[in-house]
Amino acid sequence: MINNFRTGDAQVLVSNPNTLGESISLHQTVHDAVYFEYNFNLTFMLQSRDRINRLGLPANQYTRYYYLMTKGDVAHSSFIDQTVYNKLKDKEKIMVDAIDGNLLVPEYPDDYLQEVKKIVLGKYK
Repeated sequence: MINNFRTGDAQVLVSNPNTLGESISLHQTVHDAVYFEYNFNLTFMLQSRDRINRLGLPANQYTRYYYLMTKGDVAHSSFIDQTVYNKLKDKEKIMVDAIDGNLLVPEYPDDYLQEVKKIVLGKYK
């Protein structure tokens, strides 16, 4: 399937960050990824994105990531896609700051458990 996709015999490849997160390089043929679902694991997301954005690509080659999110309404307020995405971005910033030489200090707010409860109950903003 992957070879068919690389050669153009298949135009779309459906997978998930766990399946294609490692050992598959698609950067020669893929420059757009659509994420229908994701979880709190930043490593899976970063490795998945790295499959299509590698060193050595031409300077004018843009790689685009699209994150689809379900919006809740009054009857279905438990969708947490935006919350998961925001938490991934927070984790990514902490990681980048650590790599760039800033001091890495774990930060757990006093209301950490309350925050977790709000996420689980779909009440986190």
